[in-house]
Amino acid sequence: MGDNAEKLKVLAISHVQFLDTDSKIPGFDGSLSHFKQIDYKPLIGRLQPYLRAWVGCPEPFREQVTQNKENNEADDENRKEKKRSQIPAARDILPENAALNAGIGKLRDKYICPTGHFYVNPDDPDYFMLGNAHVESWVATILKGLEFAMIKKPPNNNLSDKINPRHLAAHTLLLQSPQININFPPDFANLLRPVLAALPPPPPAVLDRNTPPMLIPASLIPGADLSIDEFCTQYGLDDDICDRFKHHKLKGTKAFSYVILEDLKEMWFAAGEIAELKVVIAAWAQMLPV
Repeated sequence: MGDNAEKLKVLAISHVQFLDTDSKIPGFDGSLSHFKQIDYKPLIGRLQPYLRAWVGCPEPFREQVTQNKENNEADDENRKEKKRSQIPAARDILPENAALNAGIGKLRDKYICPTGHFYVNPDDPDYFMLGNAHVESWVATILKGLEFAMIKKPPNNNLSDKINPRHLAAHTLLLQSPQININFPPDFANLLRPVLAALPPPPPAVLDRNTPPMLIPASLIPGADLSIDEFCTQYGLDDDICDRFKHHKLKGTKAFSYVILEDLKEMWFAAGEIAELKVVIAAWAQMLPV
């Protein structure tokens, strides 16, 4: 049970008794410090007739199993990490990636320096350090076609602006140039539209000879809408004329458009009164546009 003086707790019916590792049990030949887990069963069987006992002792093999499990898990993690860090075989690389990797190798060999990879512009003596993004973008553009980029000709993209000072300077000038904003009024579009020609006047009304003459001639447009009293008062007609209109239930000037001269005769208008009405109607109505 170990070097430490482990104690075996035995719970009896009437009292609790503690036995240390050097104690002796009747009928059991041997020290408690030397028996193993397999000896518990017969030991408990001998104690059973006269007491109830719970025997507990440390089990070193459990600690050993736990330690072995932790070691196995650590070994699995190491194997996974090693597998992830392995360089893929050539057969596992896609053809597109193989061409890209080969181009990256050629480009790095072309512009290799003791301290890294640098591009030297033929138009400018300055050096520019090529990072992974520059190299990969450069090679990807070359694979699209030699008209876009070559080993000695950088691609025309945002990353190459830093490589080519002329592109960067031109781009900077565009950003620094003043911006002019022009606001057009809402009706500006109407100013650009062509002016439409004026519509021709409507043809004059064709008078039907069979149509009886109207109180309002066809060449006139009815005037303001007035009551009979307002019409007679405004144009100075006699009370007899106004009363005659009222007697025949004419309430306003709207009805004049449907009155013919023959109707006036049936209303007992005299010839002079009809002539006076024609003069007043001409003043009240409006001429049609010519």
